[in-house]
Amino acid sequence: QGMMVYLTTASGGKQPGFYYWDNVTTSWIGFGANTSNAWEIGGNSNITNANFIGTTNAVDVRFRRNNVASGYIGNSNTAMGSGAMRSMTTGIYNASFGTYSLSDNDIGTDNIGMGYFTLSTNKSASKNIAFGSRALNGQSFTNGGTEFDSNNIAIGYESLLVNNPTVTSNVKNNISLGNLSMRANTIGTSNIAIGVNAMRSNSASGKNVAIGESALYTQSFANGGTSFDGHNVAIGYEALYANQISEISFFPGTFSGTGNTAIGSMALRNHNIAGLGYSSFNTAIGFEALKNNINGASNTAIGAGAMSSSIGGGGNVAVGTHTLYYNE
Repeated sequence: QGMMVYLTTASGGKQPGFYYWDNVTTSWIGFGANTSNAWEIGGNSNITNANFIGTTNAVDVRFRRNNVASGYIGNSNTAMGSGAMRSMTTGIYNASFGTYSLSDNDIGTDNIGMGYFTLSTNKSASKNIAFGSRALNGQSFTNGGTEFDSNNIAIGYESLLVNNPTVTSNVKNNISLGNLSMRANTIGTSNIAIGVNAMRSNSASGKNVAIGESALYTQSFANGGTSFDGHNVAIGYEALYANQISEISFFPGTFSGTGNTAIGSMALRNHNIAGLGYSSFNTAIGFEALKNNINGASNTAIGAGAMSSSIGGGGNVAVGTHTLYYNE
């Protein structure tokens, strides 16, 4: 009992240093340590369910990697990952998991970031959900240091990547599910995009619905950095794929390429491909219905291939497979 030795090289999970022999535990104990409560860097073999890592007072638990904040367990915030939630000040009810997830958040509240750089530049926006590498990565609007609700949901790789309000009334209430869905959206508001590349290029248009791979893919009109409502609905693979909104030069404030409904694979696929003419308020239901319509307006085509090769024209109604297929 009490024999002292100096260990010159690491052995049996113990590091170099002074140790003494303890008959009760039949083990060598390092000076300054006690096997009943010491956590050793080589691991412990006497742990029970009563042991834990943490605090016994009302102080948050923090972890570091390479001296960079990499974990945080607080009363109302939880983070894990290198740089995750490292800037938090007064924000509460946040959860982040992943490298630099919510890393710049300081006053934002009720946010969830799961994945590499999710919501990483978010500072003041609240009630956002981001799942997937770099989802909602660019949302950095500070609102003058005042917390505000943006209510965006981004699930998928780079979903809503550059989403970023300019005022509290835009770029909120978006739902984006799928890799690269709404990737280019900057100030568009109240959109729903579900599917890989759904509404990928949208920038400022709001109140659109795109469900299906690459639905409403091309629509990118920025309107000079001012948000506006597009009211397009595209449901199906590449539905309204090429749609492009443009402002009508002789009627400022009025847009072409809006208010269209396409339901079915490639319905209205090539609509307004060049952004020419007035081409709004078309309804296409069925596989390739109004597929090649470019600048027609107020057409209704119901049925597979209905008005599929129609390029222009307006006010037409076609019901049935391939009805008015070649109508000009």
